[in-house]
Amino acid sequence: MIESRDPSSTARSIELSHYGSAMDVDSGGPLKGIKVVELGVWIAGPSAALILCDWGADVVKIEPKAGDPNRSFKYIFGGDPDTNPVFELDNRGKRGISADISTDDGRQVVLDLLAEADVFISNLRPGALRRAGLDAETMLEKFPQLVYGHITGYGHQGPDAERAAYDLAAYWSRTGIAHSLAIPGAGLPIQRGGMGDHATGVALAGAISAALVHRERTGEGQLVTTSLMRQGLYTLGFDLNLKLDWGRVAPIAQRETNPNPMANSYRTADDRYLWLVGVTSDRHWPPLARALGIDDLIDDERFNSERARFKHRAELIRLLDEVFATFTLEQCEAAFANEPDVFWAPVNSIDDVVEETRKEEMEEEIAKTENFDVDYSMLCEDDLHLQHSPTKRGSVMAMTDAMFDIHDHVSPRHKSYESLQADASSAAGMKLLTTYRRVVMVNEALQQMRRREAVEQYQATF
Repeated sequence: MIESRDPSSTARSIELSHYGSAMDVDSGGPLKGIKVVELGVWIAGPSAALILCDWGADVVKIEPKAGDPNRSFKYIFGGDPDTNPVFELDNRGKRGISADISTDDGRQVVLDLLAEADVFISNLRPGALRRAGLDAETMLEKFPQLVYGHITGYGHQGPDAERAAYDLAAYWSRTGIAHSLAIPGAGLPIQRGGMGDHATGVALAGAISAALVHRERTGEGQLVTTSLMRQGLYTLGFDLNLKLDWGRVAPIAQRETNPNPMANSYRTADDRYLWLVGVTSDRHWPPLARALGIDDLIDDERFNSERARFKHRAELIRLLDEVFATFTLEQCEAAFANEPDVFWAPVNSIDDVVEETRKEEMEEEIAKTENFDVDYSMLCEDDLHLQHSPTKRGSVMAMTDAMFDIHDHVSPRHKSYESLQADASSAAGMKLLTTYRRVVMVNEALQQMRRREAVEQYQATF
């Protein structure tokens, strides 16, 4: 087990605030006992710290006096909402404090925290950290057992080392990803928020974990670093290695002439889309034809081999377009259920993803709670739900409360959430707390279903 270093006798007592309620429940995990100090802004650095938090680490986030600029996403739709889902996504479960690192007092706050820390994470530019005396060389000399994790835009060396970068620039634009996804004549695709930041944060979290193993074996800390551009280049590694090794650029596939019609998107009768992923098409063509009721074409000389399907790909895609236009997505799912070698996935909207996930989790949680006598009326309608990070520990979700944090505004006629936490030291208390969390998820999903049914009934009257 990795042991945290003893607290420094010179460290001052620092008052910390909490981000969300997940911090109030001991999450355990492989990094339990590891102390992390995050000096990060926006998404990339904070997301790396969030993953370590989900793995059990105690994370303290240091914000500038004006606050992490990521908080500004709270106003993306106008108004002044009570919650801030973009900020909370990568900062829930942490403790927090503000400090101005351009002042002696602010720098001392950071040093006091680092005196007790195992890991330091930042995505500030190298020059900013150097001016504050918080660069890797200085910190590792002062704290030789520290694992120093740093995310940059373009790396530590070279002409762009101090260049400001967001993932839209360093990950999406400079690396070729945007260009490689562009359809001629249709302009460039726009990256969704934080895509490159989150991928880079995952990479740094893995590197930090490896460095902690190294420290356990040797007692030595070290600098581990990655960049938005490096992560983007690896993401596009398939294309880049073709160019580096063979000198060739993979063409941008057009849907209507996709080289493999078995790995293509198709539109259904209810205006939904699905994606076939029959990469080894000789294996997947016969079951697909059977499922769609066109098994008479299995041995058709135009389609009976991978080479033949490639030669007649435009014709086959047009034919499949016509067939899929007669099936709803639900009918496709039913047809494919009898053919396990049809590999496919629905093309989901954000609403579809949320609904599908909640439905699956509701079914699972109902099964888990069916042996408990639960009063569903104790639950509020406005409990906060958050997406978890992309990892699981064994059979348990990495986040303390899986997809959500629970606010402490339960009905006054029942125990508060804090009271449940206080009782959790006993086996019975933990059982009750676990049941509470499960029921919150079930109740919320049921409410969503009732709301959708009400809307459908209302629409049906017109």
